[in-house]
Amino acid sequence: MSRIQDLTKDYNFVQMVDEARKAPPCKQFINFNDQRFFNPDNMVEEIQKYCRETLQPVPQSTGEIARCVFTNLAILYSLSIDEIESISGRTIDSLYIVGGGSQNDFINEMTAAVSGKTVFAGPSEATAVGNILIQLIAEKKLANLQEGRNLVLNSFSIKRFDPRESGNDVLKEQFKQAVFSWICTEYRLHKKN
Repeated sequence: MSRIQDLTKDYNFVQMVDEARKAPPCKQFINFNDQRFFNPDNMVEEIQKYCRETLQPVPQSTGEIARCVFTNLAILYSLSIDEIESISGRTIDSLYIVGGGSQNDFINEMTAAVSGKTVFAGPSEATAVGNILIQLIAEKKLANLQEGRNLVLNSFSIKRFDPRESGNDVLKEQFKQAVFSWICTEYRLHKKN
């Protein structure tokens, strides 16, 4: 069974991100929240199949596929932020990305651009750091969580990605319209059967 290895078998992660940067802008809208993407036998083939089924250009190269994934994830992150803001009635000014994803500057730049939010990335070892902070608080070596957060900010390199002006609301609307159209078409097809 293969997953991301299909995409990266000839590339390390840094090379794959570099290939994505070089690829032309993504022309596909993919709803990675669709159940078909939760555990496919081959993610690359599933992405390509989805594009064929929805009559979109099919990404072929590693760079095209990676750019397609990163672009659509950035759109989905942004739409999730919009939904949280709508439900909570609060404005989110910034997003913190920790763990392995914090090392992908390209997707962090795109997330800032698409969402219009400042993105802070790091630390990449967030799980271990969080566990250490909780232990330090429990042992009274730190007074509280805010002191722990300040310690992290002063101890690790945190990258900042600021949003830039662009037509990203248009991009999100195009995504929503495309995905909604495909969901309606799929529903009508299943209803007939």
